[in-house]
Amino acid sequence: MAQCLRYLKVRTTALSQAMQMNAVPTATQTTAQPTRRPTSSLAVPQIGSSRVTVSSDRRGELGTTLFELMIGLMILTILTAVATPGIAALVRRQNLRDAAEDVLYAAGLARSRARANRRAYGLQVGKVGSKGEYLTITLRRGTGTKCDTLGGGSVEYTREYTATNAAGRPEIAIVTRAPSELSSNTVFACFKPDGRMVRSDTGLPFRPPEKGWFAGDVYYELRRVNGSVAVGTAVQVQLGYNGTARLTYGVDLSKLQGVN
Repeated sequence: MAQCLRYLKVRTTALSQAMQMNAVPTATQTTAQPTRRPTSSLAVPQIGSSRVTVSSDRRGELGTTLFELMIGLMILTILTAVATPGIAALVRRQNLRDAAEDVLYAAGLARSRARANRRAYGLQVGKVGSKGEYLTITLRRGTGTKCDTLGGGSVEYTREYTATNAAGRPEIAIVTRAPSELSSNTVFACFKPDGRMVRSDTGLPFRPPEKGWFAGDVYYELRRVNGSVAVGTAVQVQLGYNGTARLTYGVDLSKLQGVN
């Protein structure tokens, strides 16, 4: 009996100690932990709350003041005023070069089709308008190998750089031509099946620029038109007697009008 009492006493003591170890600590037993201030400028919102507070030392750094906005607009206006003339000049030069390359394309097309189709091809460049001579490009196919068959042929390619063109292209003027034979609208370049470029009316080469020279080339000087005034730098298109075409700059066309 005594042994049973001792056994119950031991078990009771062990059970009591186990309950004390698992018990919730009281307020007096809890050690207060130091609180940390959030490092972010924005406080963490509480669950169930829709408010987000901003720390007082960061409120003045958010947003843009009206004074700063006005300064930015003023700087933007000054930069735009400085850059606008340069951009406009760049656009004019690009438009002029595009028009000149259209002439080169038409010349190359005339030469290649003349050789492939065994037909004469005529390239008409220029059109007289109320503000001067506008650039127009017309490619004609003849009915035969001779240039005098162009009148009865068909039009295979056209481009207009007039003031009222339907495609909205810029106005381009032909400032000068060389040789002087091109002053007549009935005379233009004719590409023959053998690759040569000659006069459309006679089938003969254009006059050379000087005596003793071989057959001359054809030149067109183009400039951009603003209203009724030619502006910007001119670009020149050269059509060679051998049928090739290229761009040139600064050639004095007054010395290339041809001699008898």
